[in-house]
Amino acid sequence: MRVLGEWDRRLFTRVAAARVPGADPALRRLSRSADHGRLWLGTAAGLALVGDTEGHAALDGTA
Repeated sequence: MRVLGEWDRRLFTRVAAARVPGADPALRRLSRSADHGRLWLGTAAGLALVGDTEGHAALDGTA
């Protein structure tokens, strides 16, 4: 676990130092979409629409 934690910290530091134009607004929208499980419910619904059996299980679990 220590190796994984160190890898995670290095990756976080590298990503935090990167300056990607336009990333902040996109990441804010992504973060807001995750509020109250909307992102996960939408993902489960999308999987169910394409006929994925895991999507049906995800919808059952969220219900």
